Amino acid sequence: MVRGEKAKTATLVYVAVCLAVSIVSALLPVSLGEVGLHDGCTVWARLAYPFFHASIYHLIGNCWVLLCIAFYYEVPLRSLIIAYVIAITAPAFSVMPTVGASAVVFALMGQVSFTVRHRLYFHYVVFMWVLLVGYGLPMFLQAVGKAIAYPNNLLHIYCYLMGMLVGFLNSPVSLWRRRRQ
Repeated sequence: MVRGEKAKTATLVYVAVCLAVSIVSALLPVSLGEVGLHDGCTVWARLAYPFFHASIYHLIGNCWVLLCIAFYYEVPLRSLIIAYVIAITAPAFSVMPTVGASAVVFALMGQVSFTVRHRLYFHYVVFMWVLLVGYGLPMFLQAVGKAIAYPNNLLHIYCYLMGMLVGFLNSPVSLWRRRRQ
């Protein structure tokens, strides 16, 4: 199997497991406190939280972005594994439980950020996404009387920065080399 095909297969398996876990967790009485990442959570919860999602919309959004990144940038399997390791070793920034694959997604986006053609634009889009969806949308919905769960923005930022560090170390950018004309 070709290197890129393994990563694509692993991504599809991860999405299928997330979907299966979401279906099973809807049928069983599972609380987010048992499976979510939070201060004082168990090892099992830390390993499992990237597979659980708060809603079907949360699942669809995370899986769509994950599939887009994995297939468009043809990330190797080791990048997916590193993104998962970054997500499960992240510190618990909240006492409220956090679930979802977005930590894996942000770690993967950080890793590919050094392979994209327009790096500054890529970082700008990620920054605007965290700012608008992470801060702006919840404040707006709360102002109009809708209750939603706030995203764990510190976890997203941490995973993105750790992914950037891994991406930088795996494909160093020469900052001092001048372009030859």
